[in-house]
Amino acid sequence: VPPLPREPRTPASEPMENVIGPDGKPILVPRSQSGGMTRASGANKPASGLEKRALNFFNRARQADTDLESMEAEIQQMGLGSQTAMAVLPNFLQSETGQQYTQAQRAFTEARLRKDSGAAIPEQEMERQRRIYFPQPGDSPEALAAKKAARARAIAGLEQSSGKLRDQTIA
Repeated sequence: VPPLPREPRTPASEPMENVIGPDGKPILVPRSQSGGMTRASGANKPASGLEKRALNFFNRARQADTDLESMEAEIQQMGLGSQTAMAVLPNFLQSETGQQYTQAQRAFTEARLRKDSGAAIPEQEMERQRRIYFPQPGDSPEALAAKKAARARAIAGLEQSSGKLRDQTIA
């Protein structure tokens, strides 16, 4: 008995996303093309408390990153001594830019870490986060780019956690 003919096999296709189409009806589209579209499954459900909380942290981290970027060129133009002084001197001895930069670093770090723990962040952990995410005296251009990319990934993670609210961000 000859075997039954089979449908030709195709490589595994991209995952599909159930979204609301232009006519307001649910449609399936490849996940890579669903960015910015409203998901159909659960579209009428209100946002969860976790999504609202994540949106708050996402907005805070994104604003802090915007503030940091506006000051980074000035910070990088400081000499090694000025950058080191900014890292160790108390706030009242800092320049206005130094104070704002330190505040933006703290705001970013708190938004990133408090989402998970909700607790106060010890100074030792703040210092560790500074070394990971923010320019330090003597950083190479490659290290600076890697730190900027790390901040972008952290912000993207917070954005993802905000679920259906991700489009309701600050301008």
